[in-house]
Amino acid sequence: RYRLSYRVQTHDLQTPVGPQLVVRWNGRPLGASEPLPAGTTQGWQPLFFDFQVPTESGTSEIAVIRTPKYSYDDPSRGLIWLDDLRLVAIEPPPQQGGQP
Repeated sequence: RYRLSYRVQTHDLQTPVGPQLVVRWNGRPLGASEPLPAGTTQGWQPLFFDFQVPTESGTSEIAVIRTPKYSYDDPSRGLIWLDDLRLVAIEPPPQQGGQP
């Protein structure tokens, strides 16, 4: 399990559906952030999300994507800044009950 933490700041971001930060493994998504904040943020916002990596070999990438609600919607406008991206291995959650 891993955690991707980052800071985001937006300026006049106008979008029907907010873009997301996504971690992909061999082209398929492993985890995604909540939609990035629209409008203008008051400074840098710290955010993170967790995801599980498969055991198979492969390549990974971090991307910013926006999936429209419909086959067509208005384009996004504005600025998004990302900074301080950190990928950290995290401990698995403790098991409940008896022996593992």
